[in-house]
Amino acid sequence: MNRVVVAGLGVLLSASSVHAEPDFPAAIQTAAGIPCEPPCTLCHTTSPGTLQTATKAFAITLLGSGLLPTHPETMTAAVATLRTKKVDTDGDGVIDVDELAAGTDPSNPQPGA
Repeated sequence: MNRVVVAGLGVLLSASSVHAEPDFPAAIQTAAGIPCEPPCTLCHTTSPGTLQTATKAFAITLLGSGLLPTHPETMTAAVATLRTKKVDTDGDGVIDVDELAAGTDPSNPQPGA
């Protein structure tokens, strides 16, 4: 009986660590001071996102600015770095934190995208 309980706990714990990604939209919202959580597709090629799908340019920028995978608490420092360095991932002349505030995609240089 104890083995069953231990096995069940193992499944629950591993399932929660696999699904840690939903914390990141809220972390971006808080760190950037924006009114709404951005969609997973801001950084990921799929929704919901996984570590393997965080391949968009903005995700790479965040990772290069100090964001650690599976650690949404590192978002504040990463966004602060973007703000300080006035990072413009897509080269459209609008810095990433301003794009987040406007609800546009820092990975897409098309106006309004």
